[in-house]
Amino acid sequence: ELFPFGPGHGDQELEAGDDRVSPALELRRPLRFFDKSGIDSVYVTTNGIIAMSEPPAKEISPGFFPPTFGAVAPFLADLDTTDGLGKVYYREDLSPSVTQLAAECVQRGFPEVPFQPSSVVVVTWESVAPYQGPSKDPDQEGKRNTFQAVLASSDSSSYAIFLYPEDGLQFYTTFSKKDESQVPAVVAFSQGAQGLFWKSEGAYNIFANDRESIGNLAKSSNSGQQGVWVFEIGSPATASGVVPSDVSLGLDDGAEYDDEDYEPVTQLDLEDNSTTPFPHEARGRGDPDTHSGPRVLAPRRLPTERLPRPPTERTRLFQPPAETFPRQPVQVIDVDEVEETGVVFSYNTDFRQTCANNRHQCSVHAECRDFATGFCCSCVAGYTGNGRQCVAEGSPQRVNGKVKGRVFVGNSPVPIVFENTDLHSYVVMNHGRSYTAISTIPETVGYSLLPLAPVGGIIGWMFAVEQDGFKNGFSITGGEFTRQAEVTFVGSPGKLIIKQQFSGIDEHGHLTIDTELEGHVPHIPFGSSVHIEPYTELYHYSRGVITSSSSREYTVTGPE
Repeated sequence: ELFPFGPGHGDQELEAGDDRVSPALELRRPLRFFDKSGIDSVYVTTNGIIAMSEPPAKEISPGFFPPTFGAVAPFLADLDTTDGLGKVYYREDLSPSVTQLAAECVQRGFPEVPFQPSSVVVVTWESVAPYQGPSKDPDQEGKRNTFQAVLASSDSSSYAIFLYPEDGLQFYTTFSKKDESQVPAVVAFSQGAQGLFWKSEGAYNIFANDRESIGNLAKSSNSGQQGVWVFEIGSPATASGVVPSDVSLGLDDGAEYDDEDYEPVTQLDLEDNSTTPFPHEARGRGDPDTHSGPRVLAPRRLPTERLPRPPTERTRLFQPPAETFPRQPVQVIDVDEVEETGVVFSYNTDFRQTCANNRHQCSVHAECRDFATGFCCSCVAGYTGNGRQCVAEGSPQRVNGKVKGRVFVGNSPVPIVFENTDLHSYVVMNHGRSYTAISTIPETVGYSLLPLAPVGGIIGWMFAVEQDGFKNGFSITGGEFTRQAEVTFVGSPGKLIIKQQFSGIDEHGHLTIDTELEGHVPHIPFGSSVHIEPYTELYHYSRGVITSSSSREYTVTGPE
């Protein structure tokens, strides 16, 4: 047998073709994935993915990663079984022999963890071909890949086992329908989009995404057995990302290495912001240490994984490479004198991609440059932004969006509810000034919302006048991020939560924003005016998150 897990009794076969998705495989025993439990069905695709929910039609073909659905990807690529030679088999197996075999694989990778699965999902991609596109590559003619993924679950945790037989991988790239070029396969996990109304990108891990690392899958290991890779994918320890095994493959375990393959590999602490050549180690269950060994595929922790922090905003740069928010000293922005802003921001990619395959990640007003650790988008002269989104320097900017709310005013037990209300903002970039208005707010709540400068204040941070060596919010985020603010009124019960989704520049050249207000505000009489004193906003930049805080004083003048 090619694999110890089969194919076996009860296997279902995926329909032959390109970009195929199986019907739901209903599980008799649910599995855990990241921090979610009770997943009772999975879907299998031709393209090397096991999905935790049905993939949207537009995401079936490989392209942008991470997808919006939860995904386990032992070899994500544009694969083809149209000719009927390649097959994809899948099943859930509760037999003692298979569950015990899975337990042995997991315990080999995590010897300190007692684990006995009650259910095993086995998916086998056998002799699948690369999709070659309109102009077939003669070098890939007749080449086939065979690999297997196993999801083993107990009541408290789940593990993934990837198996790549020797000589099982004959190609490492496939033709991308999206990029219209050859792109490497990807080995990865994605939590999928999180939230109901306010969607945000979940955690994800990419463990291989270039020819070298894909080529190492069959001849190396993270579990001590050649071609076998083990990952903890569902438990309290995986809320912010999967945990790879970290058992070295000894030289007598079947792998062969050239002398040039030997080099030190340093395990990085999560606070280490330096770039390092691939590979480097991701976090495990034990304390990090430094060791040497053969050059092998090593999992990496990407900086976009959700960190165990309060639910503050997560700001997206361009994807890929994933964004990094290195630890920075606290910066102060004087909102009254926004042209003296002092926001310092730097990033690194640590993600081996090239402009050849990722030019579409950059704005049409940006240039792409390759570096040893990845590619970088930067706006051309006369434009400003983060490289993915660029706008003309000094040009007035318009921000459009919708506002919905559920707000309690004063001591009223009944909330004022409104939705589909227009927000418009006009920004004079050269002067560092923005003007924001929300139209058709109910009179019963409108005046009481006047102190809520934070709703539009974030736009001031976005387009603050930049000094040499400093960046405003748009240059950091490109206008693509999620923001949450908590507003507390001293001496007034309750608080107000502001949630905002910034979606970048639309086809009309306008920045788009959706806003939701929920909570309590003090009552301000109809016809009053509100004057807010100048204030200081304190911004703190840390890994994956930007936080800010301020105290504001305002004066209410009654209609009399």
